[in-house]
Parts: sequence; C-alpha cells; structure tokens
Amino acid sequence: MTFTYFWNGASVSRAQASLLVAREAYSHGYEKENWEPAFRSPGTEERREFLNEISGYQLEIVAH
Repeated sequence: MTFTYFWNGASVSRAQASLLVAREAYSHGYEKENWEPAFRSPGTEERREFLNEISGYQLEIVAH
C-alpha cells in the first residue's frame, strides 16, 4: 500500500508531512519521541485522530 500526503490541499512528500506535523505537535506541547506508539503505527485509527487534531485537519493521507 502506498500513501499520498496533502497539507492544506497541496501534495507534499512524506518527509515534508512529517516535518509539518512535528512542528504542529511541538507547538501543542508534544515531542515526537514521547508520542504513544499507536500514533506512530501506520493506519491506526488513533494515529489518524491524533494527526487530524494536531494538524488542525490540514493533513490528509490518502492510501492507494
């Protein structure tokens, strides 16, 4: 399975998406190394909810 990442509707690389999410998470008081393992596991509902909350619904991940 492959994924396409969008930030505010614009296509971004996985690395760019990761950096943008990390910046948003840090601004909310989270540090990447302290995230729950479920938030780092691809495809989990907890991860999707966390990323949506942290990014203010700016991040969209589309599975192919």
